[in-house]
Amino acid sequence: MTPSSWQQTESDGSTMRLHLSGPNGAGPFPALVVIQHQSGVDEFIQGVTEKLADSGFVAAAPDLYHRDGPNCPDDMRTRSTRLGDRRVIADVGATVDFLKRHPGVDAKRIGIIGFCMGGRIVYLMAAADPAFKAAVTFYPGNTGRAWGRDIPSPLERTAEIHCPLQGHFGDDDKNPSPEDRVKLAGELTRHGKPHEFFAYANAGHAFMDHTKESYRQAAAETAWPRALEFLRRHLAASPPAQVSFDSDADTSSIPARAGDNDDNIFGLWSGSDPRSRISQRFAQAQVKVDVSLGAYALWSAAPGSWYNSALLHNAHASNMSPPWTEGGSPNWGDMFGPRGALRYAVANLLVADAVDIVVLSDAVFSRQDQIRISENAACGTWPFFLPSAPSTSNTVSFDRHGHLTLTTQARAGHPFAIGANALDIGHYLGHAKDADSH
Repeated sequence: MTPSSWQQTESDGSTMRLHLSGPNGAGPFPALVVIQHQSGVDEFIQGVTEKLADSGFVAAAPDLYHRDGPNCPDDMRTRSTRLGDRRVIADVGATVDFLKRHPGVDAKRIGIIGFCMGGRIVYLMAAADPAFKAAVTFYPGNTGRAWGRDIPSPLERTAEIHCPLQGHFGDDDKNPSPEDRVKLAGELTRHGKPHEFFAYANAGHAFMDHTKESYRQAAAETAWPRALEFLRRHLAASPPAQVSFDSDADTSSIPARAGDNDDNIFGLWSGSDPRSRISQRFAQAQVKVDVSLGAYALWSAAPGSWYNSALLHNAHASNMSPPWTEGGSPNWGDMFGPRGALRYAVANLLVADAVDIVVLSDAVFSRQDQIRISENAACGTWPFFLPSAPSTSNTVSFDRHGHLTLTTQARAGHPFAIGANALDIGHYLGHAKDADSH
């Protein structure tokens, strides 16, 4: 594709221009919607799309002033006052649709980045459009103000934000001020939204714009690599993987089976008794497992507004101080002891897509057992217990000696959690560096 060009798409009944830049090669590449500042899609914004293309992204900057026509005599400040949030959402949505149709774009890896009023729009669109997997906002002013009647402001839509957000702010900025930055961070934290904010000394509004006197080289050269690292982290392609294990070679990596010395054991199929004869026979035999993952990723979720880490820290730190009372119930041991309800905390989940699992068992099953296993395989079998459905299948076969082969397949486009990184609560809270994890 041409590294940089003007393209067109339709939005809200009007032809909208987009400045498009992309890497050389066929792709597919991750993509970014670049949102203009008040000055429009000018030299600076066009340069941003080109820098993003140099870094491996397809980048499209829509002209949000397209409804004014090419010969509008009004200055940019006047033109910006005619923008409304409903129109902006339509224009950004049209840009997303344009990128999804582009042959060089991976439609599942689209983010958004913006500056000044574009930073405000980034905050809005992180809530309004679930297509975005990452959002970077530079000095987003007026987030507490709605553009239009009877609609919430971007700040009021914080609870709807669905992707990680990175923000960059100048300490000398008046809009957003340092107080505004603290308020935004507080709302994001209150709603459990993953975010990271950076503030830059001796920098005000528009410190990234090298075409203006507001440009601050030190801040800009620090902020841009941070933004690129964040976008690469969250828009990276999910890699495929192959995993194999043998129960006779390494028992530490095997999901618990019936017969293991563990309280959290499972039967051969979902709902089966882990102490039954069939499950015990399976558990006591050698198993070999080959797992093919079309794609996988670690998924971390911030706790909701109910979570207060300071209170949890205090509760874990001492069994003699509030909320614990002598002789009270529940007590510290009920929550954090060896069999406590909060002995472990899940730090993240391992999510996989396009999964193919083959389990070979050295156990010998009778003809009667073979019939029963075959009848129940659709319930989902060890180790992931995925029930048969339009997107998944479970098949069972036996060789002439009665040895079992289980095959589970999950089609692409139907991801599911295959594991969890469960940390000892002390490790999770930072109290015990060498604590247990599973």
